[in-house]
Amino acid sequence: VHAALNILALALPVTLDKTLTQEGDGGRNVWTFDEKANVKALNDYLVPLNMQVFGIQRVSNKFDARKQCERRRYEYLLPEFALDGKADAAKLEEVMSQYVGKNKNFFNFTAKIPAEDPSAKRHILSITCRPTEIEGNA
Repeated sequence: VHAALNILALALPVTLDKTLTQEGDGGRNVWTFDEKANVKALNDYLVPLNMQVFGIQRVSNKFDARKQCERRRYEYLLPEFALDGKADAAKLEEVMSQYVGKNKNFFNFTAKIPAEDPSAKRHILSITCRPTEIEGNA
């Protein structure tokens, strides 16, 4: 699985340490979050995993990254042998173009969602098919 530019939500425990400072604000405690210091700390941990954090944004407790995203981009690699050795990117793109558009029903590709459920409808912006060479045993 390959993922790029994913947004995820996680609850980080807040403790008063060198990356967080507490300031008084009319009797309320307000926490100041040092984004740069925390991005660096996360990246120091993630480097061995070949992952990187580009930024941190505070959100409400009700935020759900999966359900509240504006769009998603998927990339699939299909080996030539799956096309019986007759790889034709232009023909494949022509066939796949029927899925482009608003309100296309993809209930067959969802988990237990009936065809009548509005959440089974998708809006596909574009489909592009092109030959790609893969080096090594990727």
